Amino acid sequence: MTKQPQALASALRKISQRPKVESVEREDVAQLFIEHPAKGGIRGLFATHPPIEKRIAILEQF
Repeated sequence: MTKQPQALASALRKISQRPKVESVEREDVAQLFIEHPAKGGIRGLFATHPPIEKRIAILEQF
């Protein structure tokens, strides 16, 4: 998928360290974020992508 998995893992790590958005008024705007701002709870059961931490762990295996 990428020739530089460590670079992608580094970018995801930097993105995940940014402050979280406290509230998103509209659900359709939430889709613009790398990770859904209202993650957790039952929402995680229906997620289409793994959490950033899991993505980084997979990339670090290469």
